[in-house]
Amino acid sequence: MSPLSARLLSALTLLTFVVGCDGDLVLKNGRPSVTWVETTPIDATTSALTLWVKDAEGEAVDVAIRWELGSQSGDIVLAPASPPLTGLPTELGLTLDEGQIHRIQWDLRDVPTGALTLVLTVDDRPYKGNDGDTFRVTDLDPRADSGPLPALRP
Repeated sequence: MSPLSARLLSALTLLTFVVGCDGDLVLKNGRPSVTWVETTPIDATTSALTLWVKDAEGEAVDVAIRWELGSQSGDIVLAPASPPLTGLPTELGLTLDEGQIHRIQWDLRDVPTGALTLVLTVDDRPYKGNDGDTFRVTDLDPRADSGPLPALRP
């Protein structure tokens, strides 16, 4: 089939679908997720934090991350050379169960030592609902190699 014939067939198929469909077509936005998290220490005050992020439509997402340890908590602070946590692309992870990989640099100077919990909120606005979906990673020591740990909904 020639490229012109293929385009005509596609146009005819689309026209048939549009003409034959008399109801409203509603597309639903899939919920984005963080699937795995891993840490690798860089030096005494910085750790590489690797995230696997997935979005069903391959849209860019924003991720907000907080840490918790006992009664202490705070937002993670990115090291000066780190890429941001906004507008993370996900299209390369569309066919992968774990999603697309992203790596940032985490400034640990105000983070207590020991294993902590990360609370990750991922959002691909416009999203109808709360401010995105929340995932948790427990027993993560940012000053040690963690290996990939699952990010789970609470």
